[in-house]
Formats: sequence, C-alpha cells, structure tokens
Amino acid sequence: MSVIDMQMVDIDQCIDMEANEATDLGGTTNYNDLRNKPMIDGVELVGDKTYEELNLSGLTNAEIEELLNLSV
Repeated sequence: MSVIDMQMVDIDQCIDMEANEATDLGGTTNYNDLRNKPMIDGVELVGDKTYEELNLSGLTNAEIEELLNLSV
C-alpha cells in the first residue's frame, strides 16, 4: 500500500468516525431527522418552499426602481 493509499484510508476512517460520533451523541447527518429545524415567519424550512408558503412577498417594479435610484 502506498503512502497516498494509506492517507486516503486514514481520511475515510476519520470521516466515518465523525459521522458515528454525531449519531452517538444524539445528532443526525440527515436534515429531515433534525428537531427544531429553522423557521421563517413560523414556517419550518423543509422541502422546497415558495415565497407565498414562507409568507414573503416579492418587490414591485416601483420598489425595485426606488431601490436602484437610491443606490446611484
């Protein structure tokens, strides 16, 4: 086994060990298994959410023009 092969094995072992330690401590490597997921305006961030589902609104053309005029 070459030095490069040995280094790759060590890196793989470290990655596996870190993943196992996370689950041993009650953590998870799967976002969907998380408790207390982040929220925007009370909406849990899971899956693909639209602006409407997140209670966000886009800018009107007038608002965009106003912002662009202010930055000049």
